[in-house]
Amino acid sequence: VAEGMFAGCSSLESIDVSGWKTPALDFTLGMFYGCSSLTSLDLSGWNTSAITYMNGMFERCSSLTSLDLSGWDTSAATGDDSMDDMFTGCSSLTSISVGEKFGVAKAFPAATSSSNRWYSVADNVWYTVEEVAAKRQGVADTYRNDGPRVDITYAVTDMVKPATYTGKEIRPMPIVRVGD
Repeated sequence: VAEGMFAGCSSLESIDVSGWKTPALDFTLGMFYGCSSLTSLDLSGWNTSAITYMNGMFERCSSLTSLDLSGWDTSAATGDDSMDDMFTGCSSLTSISVGEKFGVAKAFPAATSSSNRWYSVADNVWYTVEEVAAKRQGVADTYRNDGPRVDITYAVTDMVKPATYTGKEIRPMPIVRVGD
């Protein structure tokens, strides 16, 4: 049981617990609750297949910008509220990676961008939180909500110049060649 282990550690900025042996870990309720200065958290090596309750695990980690949960198996978290409030108050979270066994239908963070949507890196498509929960269960992907990096290429006569636009959703436009 790791319930509330780091709860309230508001000065904790970074922690690497990737090497922890966690096959019997079953409760992580509020484990990092209120770690408001936490910006870096490495949980990549965790075996989460036995965790039944993850409620509020990252709640109020307001400085956390990204999470890699791509190796997580949340299939043991079967209760209706077993993953409630997992990301509540993660107001700086702009990137989350999940694997095929992560229960996006039970827990997926609200987007912090003004568009209130998440960008699927794999699909190159924007989704609402509701769409991720309904359509993306069992799909490994990285989601971003700070806007995708889009390369726009345009041509003027024979010269091709790449440009990068970030932070906004844009629609693709055709390449127009002048002088052809």
